[in-house]
Amino acid sequence: MKIRITSVLTLLLAATLFLFSCNGGNKGKSNENEKGTSTEKGAGADSSTKSGSAKDTNTVSKGTNAGTEAPVMKERMFNDVARLLAGLPQEKGSKLDSLEKTPTWKSHAANFNRTWASITKKRLGPMANWASKELKDINADGDEMFYPFSGPDFMNMFTFFPEAKTYRMLALEPAGFLPNVDKFNEEELNIYLNSVQKDLKDIFILSFFITKNMHKDLVHGTVNGALPLISIFIVRTGNTILNIERIRIDKDGKIVAMPNDSTVKAINAGVRITFKPKDKEETRTVYYFSADISDVGLDKNPGLNKYLSDLGPQNSYLKSASYLLHYDHFSKFRNLLLDKSDHLLQDDAGVAYRFFKKDIWDIQLYGKWVKPIPLFHKMEQLDLKEAYQKDSSNVRPIPFSIGYNFSSKDSPILILANKKKKK
Repeated sequence: MKIRITSVLTLLLAATLFLFSCNGGNKGKSNENEKGTSTEKGAGADSSTKSGSAKDTNTVSKGTNAGTEAPVMKERMFNDVARLLAGLPQEKGSKLDSLEKTPTWKSHAANFNRTWASITKKRLGPMANWASKELKDINADGDEMFYPFSGPDFMNMFTFFPEAKTYRMLALEPAGFLPNVDKFNEEELNIYLNSVQKDLKDIFILSFFITKNMHKDLVHGTVNGALPLISIFIVRTGNTILNIERIRIDKDGKIVAMPNDSTVKAINAGVRITFKPKDKEETRTVYYFSADISDVGLDKNPGLNKYLSDLGPQNSYLKSASYLLHYDHFSKFRNLLLDKSDHLLQDDAGVAYRFFKKDIWDIQLYGKWVKPIPLFHKMEQLDLKEAYQKDSSNVRPIPFSIGYNFSSKDSPILILANKKKKK
């Protein structure tokens, strides 16, 4: 069975690499043809919105007739929709409680609960326990979390870093919209929920999203963009969504509001999600932006350059990033990431080991050094192999499987601390 899974993974990842080679890596496709409204909060500002606000927002569905009207969705509706999609019961006062009585939703919830219980036992639980020890000091000090090449993967980021106040995610996939489930008939609900389960299959089995599949599913499929999956992960990890706002980064690097029912593409478009962790009063914020962070993309995007340059110190996370930051055509973003990061948690597919200078970085190795999977056989790092061999007595184990070598616990994981930024 393991051989069969590995073979399937290799074929899927081969298609992914082909997509990158055709598109020049992380290549954006949107154009700046949407004007934002007045600037609300600049980069790095506290953008929490209280749940008691009277402001309404809109959502648009894709793939069903219910998505054509874009009706107003009040703030609590965001959390209600996310819980419905995540297979979680509705809370008191929800207008969606009738949908959870349908055979379609009951079947979806049962399947989702089984899957979530399984990955919690095998992966998320061990990850959280490991993070509570190995990332304890980092989580205690770091309010800002940065996850490039994230796709919709809030799940793994939050499991490792549950204490951050602000989470920033960058990926190619558009933010999209939550569906108008209150307009669905049962057939439409069944189609959408089946699509959700299909779109989450890669990350649940492999621990990461496959780029080719994400593009097919989130751009051309029933589930519209990354937002529905991010929202599912937020509520499934024990949080409550308070508000979702459509935003973009303008040419001056400032975050500006966009109409919440806008379907017009805009450069650096994204969403700001305000949520509250369970049993805690303070709010947290997720920023998700769709952007091309290759050298070519950054050269064409002064607004994104300004936004990223203005960021303060970050704790950063990289996983299953197709070794893109090994290449020269991602050197500008790589340099920016290293400059902004107080700490960096990554696998071997993140920043190449050769870029971590010993006089700048403290390096703790975890797991075991193994060769990259066959798809990435040319990305073998002999200096990283040597580091694992020379420092073998100090290499610490990991109790979970994650990344491209998901089928074993032999993945190389690194925690890097910037010496010059230590207090």
